[in-house]
Amino acid sequence: MINSKNFSNSYEREKRIIKKKDFSAILRLRPINKTSHFSLYIRSNQSRKNRFGIIVAKRFVPRSVTRSTIKRIARELFRHSFFFPYIDCVVRLYKPINIKSDPATTTMLKYLLRSELRELLKINDLINKITLNFNYIIKN
Repeated sequence: MINSKNFSNSYEREKRIIKKKDFSAILRLRPINKTSHFSLYIRSNQSRKNRFGIIVAKRFVPRSVTRSTIKRIARELFRHSFFFPYIDCVVRLYKPINIKSDPATTTMLKYLLRSELRELLKINDLINKITLNFNYIIKN
């Protein structure tokens, strides 16, 4: 019998940032990268795992379907990204995406979100910034 747990698409709890104190500690830092709607905060950690959190405020995205779509796309892009110095990463939406008169989700909206989040999570640029910050923290 095949264990279906091994083939699950869920995002493991140990790879998520859940607690408010963890979010607060990361958000005290300056954003590493910004796009037109999102900002990215990164902090190195000692847990030997990359952890991810996302903040999508209801005031910026009134529909829960759209908020869930944003979270799902962001998690999937982060899951396929590889970072060597283990990090805590938070993506924060800081501008409205769509309004209530627009459809909740469309193929075009998903495409635009995916491309903007991909731009936010550029691997090569981020690794250079992370190692510079990591080296700066170690020296001081």
